[in-house]
Amino acid sequence: MTGVGKGVKWLSNINLTPSFILLAVFILFGSTGFAFSTYIGDLGASRRQWSSAPCPSR
Repeated sequence: MTGVGKGVKWLSNINLTPSFILLAVFILFGSTGFAFSTYIGDLGASRRQWSSAPCPSR
């Protein structure tokens, strides 16, 4: 592994800690019900939009 690869891995590992802390705070204190229902609703809307899109011809 090169020096750049080691640096990127190191930064990635450092960024995981604040990400998990932020996720825990959101789950414990945020409105997770609203977030999950919005996510599921938008996921369904996105699938409907993609399924109705015309296929490009080659």
